[in-house]
Amino acid sequence: MCGERAIVVALCVLATVTVFAESTSPPDDPEPSRRELDAITERGRLIAELDAFAAIATDAVESSGHVWPRQGIYLCSRDEAGRRCAIGVLDEVEHVFRKHFLVTENASSSKLDFAEFSPPSKEEGWLTRAATAFRSAASVFVFHQDAEAYNHVVVAESDGSFSVYLFPATSRKNVRVRGADGVVHVGTDGQATVQRYHRNYFEQELTKATADVAAAAHNHPRVSAPNPLDVFYAIHFSSPEEYIIGRTWSFVIGIEGTIQSLGSTREFMDRLE
Repeated sequence: MCGERAIVVALCVLATVTVFAESTSPPDDPEPSRRELDAITERGRLIAELDAFAAIATDAVESSGHVWPRQGIYLCSRDEAGRRCAIGVLDEVEHVFRKHFLVTENASSSKLDFAEFSPPSKEEGWLTRAATAFRSAASVFVFHQDAEAYNHVVVAESDGSFSVYLFPATSRKNVRVRGADGVVHVGTDGQATVQRYHRNYFEQELTKATADVAAAAHNHPRVSAPNPLDVFYAIHFSSPEEYIIGRTWSFVIGIEGTIQSLGSTREFMDRLE
């Protein structure tokens, strides 16, 4: 698990727009409704929360002196009781997830608990299904060759399927990485479908100049709607404002992930002139 990830994309308010092109072009490009934008925000916030807790959990394992299991997977989730992150290995012979460690945080007290399982416990329910979905996603997703590593968040959907979000990561504290990301939808039948959000990979060295950036921006030349990882990046890197210049519509994402419409891209760009 790498600590630093993703990035600020442009200097000043739309002075420069960095392209993260989507790989598919939809037949039409309607403006997303308020309800759709709120759903994107909610999912982006969940990704940011679980990714942050994964960092806490994996650091807890490493700082305790325990050895990370070979081919280990971390799987984080949240419910009314709090947050938890299980770390273990998918046994593809017995089709079970073998849990080595469990890190939990109580919602009411924020108390962090760490548990080791020796021998590893067999988990035949959600953890096995989530780990299987992750392995399926990783087998079909094309990871960018320049990325040092990738982080992931696995989300169980209401219909029994899984959404596996994959995005680049780095252990370099003075570098932020972004792009070459997406989500893999894994159906109840095990079929995995890749949805690319951003095709290009981008990394940026942090300097005083980049720290003083007033806003970030990138464009979506093939689609307009923001995606959950746009919200994740805005939250994770505390971008004052993240502008999305879409094919037809444009948006701005606030530091807490709230998305506001800027109207049509053509009219928005005309107002900047």
